[in-house]
Amino acid sequence: MAQIQPIFEKILDGSGSATSEAWVDLGLIPTGKQIWFGYATFAGETKQFSFEVRTNKLTKSAGTVTDTTLHDYSNVTQASVDRDFYQYGNILMQSIVSTGTEHFWLRIRSKTSASGDYSYILYYTEY
Repeated sequence: MAQIQPIFEKILDGSGSATSEAWVDLGLIPTGKQIWFGYATFAGETKQFSFEVRTNKLTKSAGTVTDTTLHDYSNVTQASVDRDFYQYGNILMQSIVSTGTEHFWLRIRSKTSASGDYSYILYYTEY
């Protein structure tokens, strides 16, 4: 029996500056769909950052710790980190089925308050 092989055809990339914390709204999860995360690259261009991949809890839409679920945490200490969320053919990270209000997010943090630059690339699909 053949298995469904997801293709992570959607790509989000971006960059910015942050001091100690930034929330990046990656978009609304369409009604009746889930986000399946595939791969990511996170980079701290000028300082060390941690990156959190998060999605909203059911019926929530704010980018806050209490309204989101943590799916992945990556600490970037040198240049960049590649993340594989589709290991061994298994979907390891997925959002809830959206009611049309939930978003997915990157929470970017640093232990220092000096401004620094970051960038990211995230591959995913809607299912």
